[in-house]
Amino acid sequence: MTSKLAIIAPSKRPDSDVDYTFGAVDLTQPIIDFRGNCGNISSGVGPFAIDEGLVEVKSSETMIRIFNTNTKKNIKSQVIDGLEYPLPLFLQVRILN
Repeated sequence: MTSKLAIIAPSKRPDSDVDYTFGAVDLTQPIIDFRGNCGNISSGVGPFAIDEGLVEVKSSETMIRIFNTNTKKNIKSQVIDGLEYPLPLFLQVRILN
């Protein structure tokens, strides 16, 4: 059994807005596995980056460039928000690669 964590920070890479490190925390031993990635956690990185002011929202669709430090891969996350709609702020997140 594991729990999941995400470490998110502004990126120093010119091709990314934020860096994202995924960890699977073992609940029975003091171990964190940093070898993989998680699609569900990845989909929350973009909205988190906006909420924490790491990425500026300029329109109702914001493209966020995420570098996954575990896999050394770039992820593009398109966050469609509620700036132009009377709905909650984050309507939809699309992971584009």
